[in-house]
Amino acid sequence: MRVDISGWPQIGQRYAAARSSEARDAGQGDERAEDGGLDDRIGHVGIRVSLSEAGKAQASDEAKKNQDIDESSLPDSIKQILKMIRKLKEDLREKMAELQSVATDQGLDDETRMQRMEGLQSEVASLNGAISQATASLMKAMRDAGLSGDQMLEAAQLLMK
Repeated sequence: MRVDISGWPQIGQRYAAARSSEARDAGQGDERAEDGGLDDRIGHVGIRVSLSEAGKAQASDEAKKNQDIDESSLPDSIKQILKMIRKLKEDLREKMAELQSVATDQGLDDETRMQRMEGLQSEVASLNGAISQATASLMKAMRDAGLSGDQMLEAAQLLMK
């Protein structure tokens, strides 16, 4: 990822000038509206972010992972919840693998291993809780949306993937 912050040094100069002007105006009893303050006098500097080829490939892979959800006939709110659950499940799998790795790491002393495992177990528990909450939200959203039987089945199939 590349971040282009052209014009960044000038923003510092504009900010300092605007602050000194603001302080000077306040000392003279000049009344100013709260909403037309500092930002209007600083000017706006744009920031452009460009993804590397690896970043673009990763973003493309993410889109492909959820392509089946995007192509479904479900409402957008339910699609978003399904994507969130899928991401949480992926995070959970990664944490479980990390936990297994720490448990079998012979290079760690017992105290360090236990501390790391406790931390990872806490993260696993948090992820499990988040998955439970997201699933409950999904069920509520599905009831509220009045989905057809086919849509309910479709959502259940997507949830199981």
